[in-house]
Amino acid sequence: MIAQVRRVALVVAAAVLVFSSASSPAVAAPDPIAINVGIQPGDSTAEGFYAQDMGFFTDAGLDVKLTFLLNGPALTSALASGALDLAVASVGVVATGHEHGLPLKYVAPAAMYTGAPPTTTLVVAKDSTVKEAADLNNTTIAINGLRDLTQFTTMAWLDKHGADLKTIKFIEIPFSEMAVAVQQHRVSAALLNEPFLEAAKPITRELGNAQSAIAPRFLIMGWFGNESWIQKNPEAVRRFRSAIQRTAQWANTHHDKSAEILLKYLKLQPEIAKTMTRAAYDTSGIMNPALMQPVIDAAAKYGTLTKSFPAAELIAQP
Repeated sequence: MIAQVRRVALVVAAAVLVFSSASSPAVAAPDPIAINVGIQPGDSTAEGFYAQDMGFFTDAGLDVKLTFLLNGPALTSALASGALDLAVASVGVVATGHEHGLPLKYVAPAAMYTGAPPTTTLVVAKDSTVKEAADLNNTTIAINGLRDLTQFTTMAWLDKHGADLKTIKFIEIPFSEMAVAVQQHRVSAALLNEPFLEAAKPITRELGNAQSAIAPRFLIMGWFGNESWIQKNPEAVRRFRSAIQRTAQWANTHHDKSAEILLKYLKLQPEIAKTMTRAAYDTSGIMNPALMQPVIDAAAKYGTLTKSFPAAELIAQP
């Protein structure tokens, strides 16, 4: 009798467990947080494209709207106006905004310069007579953004290799239009990045690795926002940082797939993906001031900033 009671009790207990498990609601996924993210053309700024297409933003609980603008200064203006929540731009752009009193802070790293082969190069036309930096004295050079990283990296390389910076004029042209401007000799040189650098090889010739004049290793790009928005939206920032770190790890090891996504957004020919030099992304998820300081120091040396300052001032605090 006792054994029978025990068997009945076990059956009842098992039934209760099954019923409880079946009737308990599943843990709901967190509600997606909507954010507006700014992005610019180029492999070094393409993490937003990859995260969107691969579903990394969605997996992190984000509903991201991407806005495509041509350079860092344009993204900074959109962010300052409130049209964007986060954007990707060079350390030079954010440092310039900081010097002018804009409360801009980085939340996550993006592309890094790690040495040769470069993804950004100073080029001239195939038929150009320019052979060295000094040959560009009294000429005009195209860059993607005035007072941006593209300008003072070019200035640093020219200075290091014997050019007279006082005689050289810089004008702003989108990366996508630089090769034609060089070919038509409307400018004597241009600082091109990938994938536009690879696409321009039939009509241009590489002159020098401009970024090598800054440091052997430094942070090129990072994701930033207004400090007030960052402080008010810590969960959105946490999810975004997580998604971008995952994207960096994926993009560094999946060049074929990431190239397909990049070429889709930038409307370039598929064969470019086979030979272009790919950007290297910082996978740490952490802003390292030591990797930012060379950029700030170079910007101060070549007049983009009035003076240098500690890179830690550009990093958002938890």
